[in-house]
Order: sequence, then C-alpha cells, then structure tokens
Amino acid sequence: MPVPTATRKCRTTTCIFWAARTWGVCCPEGGAVPDFVYRILPGRPDFVATITEAERAVMGAHFAYLQDLHAKGCIRFVGRTEAGEYGIIVFSAVDIEAARATAIADPAVAVGVVTAEVHPFRIVDFG
Repeated sequence: MPVPTATRKCRTTTCIFWAARTWGVCCPEGGAVPDFVYRILPGRPDFVATITEAERAVMGAHFAYLQDLHAKGCIRFVGRTEAGEYGIIVFSAVDIEAARATAIADPAVAVGVVTAEVHPFRIVDFG
C-alpha cells in the first residue's frame, strides 16, 4: 500500500512509542512524516448504550493511550460519531507499518473490544 505524498513537520522530536513488539517512530528527528487515520469500530451496534464495566475499563485505557500519543505530538485529532458507530484517530507515523503498529497497540484494539482499519490520510487545510 503506498503512503501519501503529503507530509508535515513534526511538532516534537520525542514521539517514540512501543507498539506491537517493535519500535514505531511517529516523529523522527525533525523530519516530515505522513498522516494516517485509524477508524475504530465497536464489536456491536449498541456498544455505547450497553457497555460493560470491563469494556469501560478497556476504553479508559484506550483514552489514556490516545492522551499519551497526543502528549508526544503524534495525534492530529480524534473523535467519534454522536451515537458511537465508529471513531477516528488521525495521527502521524513514519510509514504504514508504524501506523498499523500504533493501531494494534491501542489497548481497545489489542483485546478485541474494537477493531481498527488503518489508512493513509490527507488533511486539507483551507487556511
């Protein structure tokens, strides 16, 4: 799968994280990196309405994981649909393999509470 040609300069040079038993780097020493999106899909349509305490704990770990990536400068933005059909995480990674490793390392993905689809992503800036 080709990576997008559009890249951006990193906001930080310290965004190194452990993912899927390999090191992934989203911001190598001041280099430009492409953006990716991973879309998370809950295991059932009524997930938000019927979430269990165990799933709530996993989603708390998921949120902490995203906060950590954000603090390291990897996250561009995150959000979910109002009813919770899916969520998206737009982030930077050096390549598609590192992007996939980032998604796989998400605690909610790792334990199967949600599934993830990873795609190259291009943000359009009208400014």
